[in-house]
Amino acid sequence: MDLALRVSGSPVRRGPGSRGVNRQRCATEGATVLFRVLGRAGVGTGTTEHEVRGPVARGLLTLLVLEEGRPVTPGRLVSSLWDDPPEAARRNVASHVTELRRQLAACLPEAAERLLTVSGPEGTAYRLAAEPAELDAASLRDLIERGTAALRAGSAEEAVEPLERAVALWGGPIGRDCAASTELRERFVVFDDLYATARERLVEARLALGGNTELVPEIHAILARDPLRESAWGLLVRALRGRGDAAGTFAAHTRPIPAPAGPGGAAGSGSPQGGSVFIPRARLSPEGPTHRIPQPRKR
Repeated sequence: MDLALRVSGSPVRRGPGSRGVNRQRCATEGATVLFRVLGRAGVGTGTTEHEVRGPVARGLLTLLVLEEGRPVTPGRLVSSLWDDPPEAARRNVASHVTELRRQLAACLPEAAERLLTVSGPEGTAYRLAAEPAELDAASLRDLIERGTAALRAGSAEEAVEPLERAVALWGGPIGRDCAASTELRERFVVFDDLYATARERLVEARLALGGNTELVPEIHAILARDPLRESAWGLLVRALRGRGDAAGTFAAHTRPIPAPAGPGGAAGSGSPQGGSVFIPRARLSPEGPTHRIPQPRKR
């Protein structure tokens, strides 16, 4: 499978047998490293992006990014990547780390230098020496917190910039084509909620700055992903009310929504009739959503 490197916006194709990389084109002097796991796992700078190849290498990078600099022992690594580890998994941990380091070095030597082998009370471990701003998952959370703090302080204008950056970080769900145990995959779910929260907060800031009509499609897009997000329904009510759409406001308050999944997990199985149920929204706050921020779970 070919690997596409984006260099100054132009894709450069490398076949599986290609070893060399033009580092003058690939690395940007003085650029900040960004380890990415939102979407495809990889590393980049402001002008380059390198996708890590292979499910084990992707899973390893994803785990290290989510640990935010905390050491990961070989045993923990194995249990995080496999529910039923291959017989040789423990013996091959060092080889997997070496392969990830090689791939990082091929595009950005500085990134490979951040992947450290350390010694501790439990023996050898591995960690990623990176600041939160160099980890897209941590940056997503931190930017949402900054935007939310500005909203709480009544400064919608200051909230827009960090929230726009948070939304722009999203490349897709974590864990795409990577080795991950059930336990590790359970940690991925919160980032979908964080992305929806970033979009909601950005809509809220723009509503406070006088927007309404142009924000309705974005709110509908949020609800299309999760029709049970009451905070998004509250934003829709505000936007429709702001443009004087009384009928739309009433419909948003009273629209039936899909019933929650029942014990069998089927959509609508929580309702005796299945399908949709009527859930009145009379208690929706016209002031918008509460400012709760989903928190990634740490082991």
